[in-house]
Amino acid sequence: MKNKKAKKRRSLLTFILISILIIFSCLFIDSIFYKNKVKIKDEISKKNEYINVPEGFYYVGGTIDTGIVISDNKEDEKKGTDYDTTLNLKGNQFVWVPVENPVAKDENELNQLISKNIYPMAIKDGENYKGILYTLSNTGDAFSKYTGTSDNKDNLDECNREPGILSMNLYGDSNKLIENSTGDLYQNSFNEMIKSVQKNKGFFVSRYELGNLHQGNFVSKANQNDITSLNWVDGYNGIKNMYSSKKVNSEMIWGCQWDAIMIWLYFSDVRNEYFTLNTDALCNRTGSLLNTASSENYSRKNIFDLLGNASEFTQEAAYDSLRIARGGSFSYKTNTDTNNMLIREKFGIIYPYENVGFRATLLF
Repeated sequence: MKNKKAKKRRSLLTFILISILIIFSCLFIDSIFYKNKVKIKDEISKKNEYINVPEGFYYVGGTIDTGIVISDNKEDEKKGTDYDTTLNLKGNQFVWVPVENPVAKDENELNQLISKNIYPMAIKDGENYKGILYTLSNTGDAFSKYTGTSDNKDNLDECNREPGILSMNLYGDSNKLIENSTGDLYQNSFNEMIKSVQKNKGFFVSRYELGNLHQGNFVSKANQNDITSLNWVDGYNGIKNMYSSKKVNSEMIWGCQWDAIMIWLYFSDVRNEYFTLNTDALCNRTGSLLNTASSENYSRKNIFDLLGNASEFTQEAAYDSLRIARGGSFSYKTNTDTNNMLIREKFGIIYPYENVGFRATLLF
């Protein structure tokens, strides 16, 4: 009898020890597996969502569906994304853009994916990647490859491309951001961006048009007014200096990333309001530049001022000397022929424009 009781006690003790071991093992594995992840509780689906975040950034609020916001200031952690709170956050903020299928292995797979309303950002090109650019089709119910895109490198006058160096020597041989002095700068940078998107299944984009441009310390915060009148070259370099470490880097948004945001918005709950001709209530087209996040109405998926206010430079190249800006600006008239989300404007890279600013993305 005593032996049976002793065996039961040993069995119970063994069970408890094994249970404790399993719990600690799970916690240890969870801590390793989710070391660089943030867990977000989606109150609608009641599911936990996990996304990778750069080291040194903190979850502010939002879900994948509503737009996940992070900040580089711990004081902003879990403060939430309502408008009044947003105006008082202290750190630079970025929003998660999910991209499930960023790369097609070849042209055949690319076309197959597009036929299913899946739009890769790039296609494999030997050891490199080549950007795929999009616009809405004539029917307005799907996207098509942007007709300006061309593989004819001998005829840049007809070529919008990404990555793309500029061949015109207008800017002088000493300029490190033009052809014959860049080497593989843009291609290598583009490759790293695509690899980051592949690894993380998305990317972080600055929540706001960048501010503090003329002070040499760019910020992604609300209520900024120094957001335009800086040339592309200085903007490119300034964005690189926002974050530069082994853990996280920043760079000017690429055209294919801008398209990825557009496609994400289009196939979401904002499609019917954001992709119409009359979007006056959703953006600043007043004829004057306003501060970043000047209205709660100018936010979709927690990203402010994608339409109107300042057009935004990208790394998309056009012709032999121009870069593309997206989103339209405060100077655009209402009811234009094309929604501002689809506009591609061409600008020189060494001139400042009062209606053109910048938006950054993170690599990690």
